[in-house]
Amino acid sequence: MQGIIHPHAELASARAAASLGVPFIMSTASTRSIEDVALASSQVNPSAPRWYQLYWPRTRAVTASILKRAKESGFTALVVTLDTMTLGWRPHDLETSYLPFAHATGCAVGATDPVFMAKIGMEPWAVDKHVEFPYNPVELEKRAAEGDEEAKKRKVIGTCWLGEVNSGKYRTWEDL
Repeated sequence: MQGIIHPHAELASARAAASLGVPFIMSTASTRSIEDVALASSQVNPSAPRWYQLYWPRTRAVTASILKRAKESGFTALVVTLDTMTLGWRPHDLETSYLPFAHATGCAVGATDPVFMAKIGMEPWAVDKHVEFPYNPVELEKRAAEGDEEAKKRKVIGTCWLGEVNSGKYRTWEDL
């Protein structure tokens, strides 16, 4: 979700971490793809450590695809997040209709994943595609209502990705 506060999002953080030689931990809730973040990091320091933070998807196939992509992109450690199997109740966000995920903001990992996108009947985004900023939910809803195909697709991707990574599914040691 770093794209909400900086136009270069996770790319900027990955470059900064690489320049210092400290691990960058990329979240599943990123506004940039796994491959794009890895490239940004490796351009600064090819041996910079990259870790991947997994918000565990509902389905094994999507999980395996994401982990394969992370490994192939040079991520060498896995950080497993288990406390967000459902979204938190955020009254302020609800009152202001602020849910960036609902418009595919913070969903680049899913939008660029071939297994997830096939599951929802869409072609994956190119790994260098990302949503525009600043995030404006009112404008996106208006565009979708007016028939803007890209805005409508973003709503589908965002809604489906939320269901995939905030599925309510509890995990056990056996799953790990």
